[in-house]
Amino acid sequence: MFREFLLVYFVLTGVSKVLCDCGTYISNIPEVTPVNETHTGVIWNVTVDPSTNWTFHATKVNSYDITTNLNLQLKVENYFNFTISSDTSAFLSFKILNNSLDKEDMFWRNASRGELKEIHFKVNCFGADNVPKDIRIIIESVNEFPQQFNNSFPKLIKVVENRKNDTPVFSIFPYLIDADIPTPQLKDFTYTVKSSNGQNDGTPWFYIPIASSDNLEVKASPDFDQLHKNNMTILSLTVVVKANDESGFEINTTLQIEIVDVDDLPPSFQYPGCQNNCSVTPYEAYTGPSWRGPLKVQPTDIKAKDQDSIGSAIKYSIKQSPNNYHSSFEIDQSNGAITQIGDVLTVNVLTIVATEDTTNGFSQSATLLIRLSNDSSYLPEASKMNDDSSKLKLIAIVVGAISLVIIGILIFLVIFVYKRTKKKMTVVPKEQSPDTTVEELVSDRPSTVDEKVNNWKQTIDPLQWPTVTSRRQQLDPLHLRDESTETEESSIKKKKPRKKKKKLMEIFDGTKQYDGKADIEFYMEQNKKKIKRSTKSKNKRPETGPLFVKSD
Repeated sequence: MFREFLLVYFVLTGVSKVLCDCGTYISNIPEVTPVNETHTGVIWNVTVDPSTNWTFHATKVNSYDITTNLNLQLKVENYFNFTISSDTSAFLSFKILNNSLDKEDMFWRNASRGELKEIHFKVNCFGADNVPKDIRIIIESVNEFPQQFNNSFPKLIKVVENRKNDTPVFSIFPYLIDADIPTPQLKDFTYTVKSSNGQNDGTPWFYIPIASSDNLEVKASPDFDQLHKNNMTILSLTVVVKANDESGFEINTTLQIEIVDVDDLPPSFQYPGCQNNCSVTPYEAYTGPSWRGPLKVQPTDIKAKDQDSIGSAIKYSIKQSPNNYHSSFEIDQSNGAITQIGDVLTVNVLTIVATEDTTNGFSQSATLLIRLSNDSSYLPEASKMNDDSSKLKLIAIVVGAISLVIIGILIFLVIFVYKRTKKKMTVVPKEQSPDTTVEELVSDRPSTVDEKVNNWKQTIDPLQWPTVTSRRQQLDPLHLRDESTETEESSIKKKKPRKKKKKLMEIFDGTKQYDGKADIEFYMEQNKKKIKRSTKSKNKRPETGPLFVKSD
């Protein structure tokens, strides 16, 4: 009985000791523990009594409750190990197993519905107080993957010349990609540019003034015309992007910048001894007081060119002069040719203006000295050539007309000869039986002359056989037919020309006597409306109108 009492005593005292120590052990467990997403192994250790019993369960991922999803809850708990050692001084250990809490892992991306930030657990020690405790594991991001330039990063950008200093021309961050979660921000990198060690180094004109900013700005305004002379219209520099964390990932790429020309220069007159814009233009031309026509300008024709690479069109004009001297001349707007249209009595100077056909309308002026001369050498060669060309054109027209007439005559002669040679006279019967066919005439050709004659007589009416009728014992003439006109020669009768009798005009004034009966009514009428015809004519003449004869 005593032994049983002691056993119960010790059991009860041991249990009460355990029950009393659970609350102390739970209070030693940290409520919040941060860990890197790549961490594996022990999170924390707590000394406890080896005889105590403990439980733990995952309750939340971020702010999402997973206690109602037992399958998900079990998968989360499988990433951890909550154990107590069996040593005298036991340790309660909370570990992460080999599979880390990688934020880029699809399981954690789905479980956290985005980025994995924290996991909640509930830990309990069995005892009289039996007080559970909520703990959290905070997952910190680690830069596991280096940043990269995406495929949209331009290899070449264009910047117009004369951009003001400190003007942004390009932003770098929008072209960066990073596989880490969360996605890095602008502030997570440092941005710089450096020389590309090439001939067309762009760092004297472009830079990044603030390393934490990704804006590439103008350092010194580039001049296209100056760069063009040195064959440096395309500049080059190296863009460097470095991560600010402990990883220190750094990437770089080459960026080319093309300087684009703008309309910022006036045109320049082109003549010997002047390469660019010259202040003096020694143009001059000789003319006569009453000359009309183009002028020959020396030392070369008036021509201006846009100094910009744009190559804008140029329009020419003559500036008005105070004494109206310019009114005797006009200029071709497109090519600058000068023409005299009025009398010129004095030596004077014309101001020629070349203007760009652009929005800015930059212009440049030149002077043209007009000199007087009695020598006809002031006539431009172009005018002489035009006169010569006009004469040549006239000669060509005359020769062409004569050639056309000769060709027409030749064609007429060819046609006439062709028709004459085509006409052939053939012997044919005067009349042919309509029932006789060509096949009957051709078939069974006779071989002798007598047979031919007999056959021919059978095809012709006997009354039409030729007979000897003339005194010279000759046959009647054969009937000939013209194949071209299909007419028979016998039908053409030769008529002897008759001498036409001159008809006398019929005058009914009583001075001449005519055969026939007198028409008394005709002579009694005051106005003669009937036609008086001659009774000698057998055929009545057509009525040509009434004949009026006034009676005395």
